[in-house]
Amino acid sequence: MKKQEEFSQRTGAAPKVESCSKRQGISAEDSMATPMNKRAKYDMEGSLDSSTALLRHHMRILLDQDKTALQPHKACLSDITALQPHKACLSDIYNQLGNLLQNL
Repeated sequence: MKKQEEFSQRTGAAPKVESCSKRQGISAEDSMATPMNKRAKYDMEGSLDSSTALLRHHMRILLDQDKTALQPHKACLSDITALQPHKACLSDIYNQLGNLLQNL
């Protein structure tokens, strides 16, 4: 560790930092099981792409904040695991999301 610090002082490069999970002895599998990383685990497995997960996250926030704006899309949102057939609704939801975010 001392050699890394000396090298970083001479070169101006940032020293290498161990990940928190490595220092705490947590395996990669265990660290992926935390709620914050569940979406990343699904993304890596290919069962859920990140844009769909992000859209889901924003839809949930919107449902909590402004239920009336998304009321016409309640049927699509109730089947949140099968978003593929609902591209038209999702496009409309995306537009409403943009409008609501501009009003914040």
